[in-house]
Amino acid sequence: MPEFGWDKVTEEDKEKILKGMKNGKIYNFPKSIEIDWTDRCNIECLFCWQKPMLKGDEIPFETLKKIFKEMEILGVKTLQVSGGGEPLFHKDIEKILENLKEYSFQIGTLTTNGILINKKIHKKLLSLTRNQITISLNFHKASTYKEIMKTPEKNFYLILENIKGIVEEKKSIKKDKPLIILQYLINGENWIELLEMMKLAQELGVDGVAFNPLCLWNKKRELFIERKEEFLKKVKEVYEMDKNGIIWNLYTLVPEINVEIQLLREKYFKGKYPRSSVMERNFNCLQNFCIFPWFAMHIKANGNVYPCCVLLNPSFKPLGNVYKNSLKEIWEGREFEKLRKNMYIFLKEQKPKKINLFPISIFKKFKSFNLPKVCKDKGSCFLRALPYLEDTEFCLLIDELFKRKNKINVNFPGFLKDDAYALIEGEAGERKKIEIRINRVFAGLVNPDKRKFKFEFLPNPLNEGFHLIEIFDEKGNLLAEKIVEKV
Repeated sequence: MPEFGWDKVTEEDKEKILKGMKNGKIYNFPKSIEIDWTDRCNIECLFCWQKPMLKGDEIPFETLKKIFKEMEILGVKTLQVSGGGEPLFHKDIEKILENLKEYSFQIGTLTTNGILINKKIHKKLLSLTRNQITISLNFHKASTYKEIMKTPEKNFYLILENIKGIVEEKKSIKKDKPLIILQYLINGENWIELLEMMKLAQELGVDGVAFNPLCLWNKKRELFIERKEEFLKKVKEVYEMDKNGIIWNLYTLVPEINVEIQLLREKYFKGKYPRSSVMERNFNCLQNFCIFPWFAMHIKANGNVYPCCVLLNPSFKPLGNVYKNSLKEIWEGREFEKLRKNMYIFLKEQKPKKINLFPISIFKKFKSFNLPKVCKDKGSCFLRALPYLEDTEFCLLIDELFKRKNKINVNFPGFLKDDAYALIEGEAGERKKIEIRINRVFAGLVNPDKRKFKFEFLPNPLNEGFHLIEIFDEKGNLLAEKIVEKV
């Protein structure tokens, strides 16, 4: 499922994005715009990270009409509706949905708590949404829902009925999309109920289920580590229970456990989740440069404009405001220009430090430009490459933009193939140990002989597609790398 409307981005659009990233300029208008058209919400989630910023703002319907018209003129392909308050709680929601019928762009993804998806609304959503409707149920018990979401238990049962209603309506009109995705939030305690969560999702008949981490930064996070083996056993059981392959994603806030989940899925359920395999491989093996300053913008209910949802915080200065300037003026304005130039300098001058298996920061810090920390630290931002992660061809093109030069001569295999040993050989110099990693995972250690090294391996466990092979010295310094295709 393409994220942020990447499925509507043309080859010409991609060329212009890449051209802009090469020099810090722009040659295109945004292709995806996310709008939080209301900060009002009908529940009070205990974990809501935006709560300190929600002041009850709401973009008036007439202002939204002007924004939609300019989006059409600029050639925006996708509208994302997910952040802020509850999008269906806007006082003029029916007018908004009716007005959206007039434009060529569609809603790519809409995220809702599901309380207001009545029959009248869900028919419009199915008509206007191209890819995905995510319903954040978050918990599978009414009592837990009441406690964490700060709302009466009756709303839990109302949501279940609404989900059944939209699923049945989608079946009756025989549409493949949008997909109806059920979201759960898991932490160090409620993972014990993964099977029960999965059972409810199957009973509701949704197209997919997402197990996302509950971002409460407390000791519950450590419980994943303390009971890791029990947790992974439960994960294996829930994948076994998933006969139709509807698990959309399952991950935690603990990077090393996420790697274990990935390895488990590839070992026991290879080929069952091709989307996850491709996205994870591309995320792990490539440099994943952020494209948002050249691709998207995010409009808050108070009119402030940001490049993405990750930077929606008081410490980041907005790049403009739709009540003061047009979208075109903001996109071509000084603040967006500064961000792109700073991002370009960073990408161009980045220097890898010692790289560990689970890197949090692999880039040298530069004082010469002002970028938020999350934009500079690899592993800190989940969003930077999300739009294009399924587009392997574009991943390879963007990876080549600022490619690091190899420090030693290495002969990599031309391609990988099952049951055929792949040979890596090269010059080690005075180095005593050579380490090989494939897709950032340790693959082997070699003792050089006469200043040269050789390493052979069978690529059978790897999926078809592109894979990153890296060569390190005994101190963890990167010496050489190449992306090789398995055919």
